[in-house]
Parts: sequence; C-alpha cells; structure tokens
Amino acid sequence: MADYELAMDLNLRTVLVTTEAAIPEMRARGGGALLFTASTSGLVGSQFSPIYSMAKFGVIGFVRALAKRLAPDKIRVNAICPGPIDTPMLRVFVARPDQQQAPGEEDKEALIIRRSQQIPMRRTGKPEEIANAALFLLSDEASFVSGAALPVDGAATA
Repeated sequence: MADYELAMDLNLRTVLVTTEAAIPEMRARGGGALLFTASTSGLVGSQFSPIYSMAKFGVIGFVRALAKRLAPDKIRVNAICPGPIDTPMLRVFVARPDQQQAPGEEDKEALIIRRSQQIPMRRTGKPEEIANAALFLLSDEASFVSGAALPVDGAATA
C-alpha cells in the first residue's frame, strides 16, 4: 500500500492539483494546451511495475476525459508517453533487483544496452526527442489534437 500511495500522489494527485489551478487561468485567457507526462507503461502495462502502470493508465484516462470536457473552452489536453529514455531515472530503474538477470551479473550500462536491443529502433530515446514531441503537442501545429496519448518509444508499443 505504501507503493500505491506514493505512486498515486506522484502521478495522479499532482496532476489533479495543478490542473485544478490551471483551468480557471486558461479559461480566462480564452484557451490553451495542457500536457501531461504518462508512460508507455500506461499504454501497455509493465510486468515490473504494475502500480506505476495503474497510475499512468489513470493519467491517460484523465487526459481523455478532460479533453472532452474542456474542448468547448478551447483547451486542448494531451499526454506524452515516453518509452526508455537515456536519463538518470532509467539507470535507477535498471539497478533495481527485479530488473537484473542475477545480482551483479551485469552493470547498469550493459543492461541498458541489452534492453535497448529489444526496442525496434535498437536504442534508447534521447531527452530532446521527448522535448520535441512535447513542443509539437503544445504548439499551434497541433491545434486539432486533443485527448491523445503520444508514444515516443522507438516503436516499442507499435
């Protein structure tokens, strides 16, 4: 239950609190765009982190419901769903005991490389690739995109 409480606080409660504060401002300005970070674990589930997946599925459900509710207010709502991205968080994740073949068998870098070969593009993503997708979803070029959960994952969820 402690993992559940933490996952819900970090991934859902924060989304709700910030959204509740942003909506009146956005309505007053005549619209805008909200973008949330979900995960590919919220699209297909993760055998390693079911509670995290539950929370990220919740973010995507919230995005889709809000997109419908806020469309008349000219507020677009989307989520970006990163796959494995070369960040410090990825190194923390692969260091967990449930991620390794055998304790001490592989170092973090070797495990990241091995795991990246399972991605159709054969690599982990770069932080700037997530940023570029986010910029698109927030831009006027995405003016008719709302309720989307965009995977940025090297075709891992395709």
